[in-house]
Amino acid sequence: ENLSEDCVVVFVKEGSFPDRRSALVKKIQKSGKIEVFSPKEGIALTKWILDTVLEHGGKISQENADFLARHIGSNLWQLGNEIEKLVTFADQREITEKDILLLTKANIKTTIFKLTDHLGQKNARLAIQTLGTLTQSGDDIFYIFFMIVRHFRILIQVKALLEQKKTQQNIMSELHLHPFVIENAIRQCRNFPLASLKIIYGKLLSIDEAVKTGKIKTSTFDTRPMNLVLETFILDCCKSVIASTHGATIS
Repeated sequence: ENLSEDCVVVFVKEGSFPDRRSALVKKIQKSGKIEVFSPKEGIALTKWILDTVLEHGGKISQENADFLARHIGSNLWQLGNEIEKLVTFADQREITEKDILLLTKANIKTTIFKLTDHLGQKNARLAIQTLGTLTQSGDDIFYIFFMIVRHFRILIQVKALLEQKKTQQNIMSELHLHPFVIENAIRQCRNFPLASLKIIYGKLLSIDEAVKTGKIKTSTFDTRPMNLVLETFILDCCKSVIASTHGATIS
């Protein structure tokens, strides 16, 4: 109540909306205002891209706007910068998928989704190609490995909850993850029996132990051993998914 007129206080809360019954929320509503900034996803995100390209005097098809959304992710600040660059490069012509691939860097999480999609489809060639895209983009090989581990941990959690007949809303509440992450995980879980996910996670654990005990000799200056290990992991995973789907036991 005693703030100076020259002072503005902003409270930021990520995730679910705070309890409107709380004393703090009631006080903020009385003295100020509350705004909700929900992440744009799906159709809303594509529309935002189409509108933003138009505002910058550019042209892009809905198909390529969808591709840009999947390629970059839902970070509007990053998308805005990339759109400005693409419009300038296209110079009055329509932005193409080739322009997007040439000028923009894929969001690492989006690319990890692609990699695991390819694994789920048992497509080792495309999975290794996607891994190459990640490593060539300059992202740290150990961060890439961490993201792969994190993603499969999420898939195992989601798959286990789905087998307990949990709804998407239940899963979101239980895991406290972004709706986009849960939606993608549920879609990808259709490609993986729980047994396959456990096999894959076991392989990732073995790699982690090998790195930490020095069995895999790698460093930030020479990541080739780790690259080779991850490529071998992909080939093993594709075989594991095939064998597990047919009920084979893999050690």
